[in-house]
Amino acid sequence: LLSAIEESSGVFRLSMGFGASKQCWVPVNEKLAEKISDVGTWNKEEDLTGWLTCNDAGKFACIGSCQSTGRLSLAFNGIGDKEAEALAKGLKANTCINTLSLANNNIHSRGCKAICEALMPIGKNGGPQVEELDMRSNFAGADGGNALGMLLA
Repeated sequence: LLSAIEESSGVFRLSMGFGASKQCWVPVNEKLAEKISDVGTWNKEEDLTGWLTCNDAGKFACIGSCQSTGRLSLAFNGIGDKEAEALAKGLKANTCINTLSLANNNIHSRGCKAICEALMPIGKNGGPQVEELDMRSNFAGADGGNALGMLLA
C-alpha cells in the first residue's frame, strides 16, 4: 500500500506501509514553467525525468536556443504526440544536445516521426547533433519504427 502526503513546497512523504516512509521532491508547476522557459540556466546535463513536462511541453520550442546542455532526459513525463511535435520544432535548431531520452512517455507514430524528422542531419555537419536517442517504452508503431530506421540509415 503506497500513499503520498504533501508536506510543503512540493515535498511529499511517501508511506510504503509497515511504518516505512521516504521523502521525495516533486516539482511545483511554477518552477517547471520557469525551468523550461529559461534554457540559458540549464546545466550540461539536465534530468527532467518525471517532471510531467507534458503540461508545458509547448514551451520546448525554446530548446533551439539552448547552448549548454549536452544530455537531456525527459523520460516518464507523459509526453504525447502534440508535445513531441512541439519539442521537435526546438530540436531542429539545437546543435548542442547529443543525448536525448524520451523513454516511457506516450509518444505514438506521429510524434515519433516528428522527432526523427527534426533530428535528420542537414548537409555534412549541419542540424541537430543527437548521437543517442532513447525512445523505449513508447507507442511508435510501424510508421514510427520506419522513421527511426530512416534516422539510423
